[in-house]
Amino acid sequence: MQTILENTDLDYNLSIDDIESVFNVHKDKLNNYVFNLNETTYFTIPESLLKSVILDHPLHWSAISYRLYETTRLAWFLIKLNNIDITKIFTRVAPGTTVYYVDADNIELLLNNIKSQIAIDNK
Repeated sequence: MQTILENTDLDYNLSIDDIESVFNVHKDKLNNYVFNLNETTYFTIPESLLKSVILDHPLHWSAISYRLYETTRLAWFLIKLNNIDITKIFTRVAPGTTVYYVDADNIELLLNNIKSQIAIDNK
């Protein structure tokens, strides 16, 4: 897949929680613009930053993101952090499931670290 748009090529200000600010945009074989969530991104999160919650009813990842961060834009982060298979990202998460997350006070620092890692890996 060819990278067609680097993060630095964007001509508008992105919030750090925008997926476009972290991952490069690629064009697939069908000329669709896509992100590769499996793009050499592995989270190493200090245990002191990692939190968990057990769901009491079924929720989609975007709803979990909204409840934790007051934005749906971090659903991708939760999906990646919880090692969710890409084929199951639109399936509601079952009650009783433990969901790992990083608290809102530390998320920006972590996202900046992820963005830096991807930049280094893509050089």
